[in-house]
Amino acid sequence: MSVSVIFSSGWVRSVGQLVMHKWQVPEFWMPAVTGALFIPLLLVSLYMLQQLPAPDKDDMRERSARRPMSRSDRKRFVRAYLPGIVCLVFGYLLLMAYRNVRDDFMGGILQDLGHTVAPEDFANTENFVGLSVIAVLCCLRLVKNNRQAVWVNLGLVAAGALVLGGSTALLQAEMLSPISFYVLNGIGLYVAFVPYQSILMDRLIATLPTVATASFLIALGDSYGYLSVVGVYLGRDIYQTTTGTQLPWASLLMSLSYAVSILVPLAMIGNFVYFRRKMDSGAGSQVEGGSS
Repeated sequence: MSVSVIFSSGWVRSVGQLVMHKWQVPEFWMPAVTGALFIPLLLVSLYMLQQLPAPDKDDMRERSARRPMSRSDRKRFVRAYLPGIVCLVFGYLLLMAYRNVRDDFMGGILQDLGHTVAPEDFANTENFVGLSVIAVLCCLRLVKNNRQAVWVNLGLVAAGALVLGGSTALLQAEMLSPISFYVLNGIGLYVAFVPYQSILMDRLIATLPTVATASFLIALGDSYGYLSVVGVYLGRDIYQTTTGTQLPWASLLMSLSYAVSILVPLAMIGNFVYFRRKMDSGAGSQVEGGSS
């Protein structure tokens, strides 16, 4: 379900452009028309979700049941693992801010990079990205040991962040076209972001002897993540107002690429050092299977 964000981002933009250019739908009504076109797909998806079977014995054996965290549980968890939580949230908010800039202003950024944008570019680009990320997630499923899965996921997040800086350097060296840059850049971003959001938190909780749920960490990361997005947008406006110079979204994305490619791997190293120490001191009570 996390990967659906990638596909939907590209397809909605492509359909929105098509209804304006082909059907002459006014820009004001474009979101409503685009949303209406996807209602049948939404209904089919809801029906398919209802057909999911209940957990069988194998699922229950491989995954641990989680009870909701009370307020005191959340406070106790944060106090016990504060340094690690800070590193986790820091890396997450950097990736979320980067994702929003890349996705929200994709058309303008591609134009700034000299590409003539066609409606199908959005869907085609994100299709390549989404399929690549699915392949990576399928490989992650082979890692059954929770502790090993945490280290693999931390490595993936760091590697994905490094791809952001590498793809930007290749673009600036004119070794990648704008579309090729967006594909490679998107693969790096979502190879880091999707496991971070959907797998890393869950596998990490499974290694710690504490009452906790992955949803608490994800909600915490989302809260600070969206705050960081607002900070980036406000920071850009303040910069332009105080300096009197324009900061194109493409230039901002380039700068963020290098910053994220440095800071996120450092945060992952911090997570590795901190949580390995916690696990080695007896924090790995459940190391086999997944968690719910």
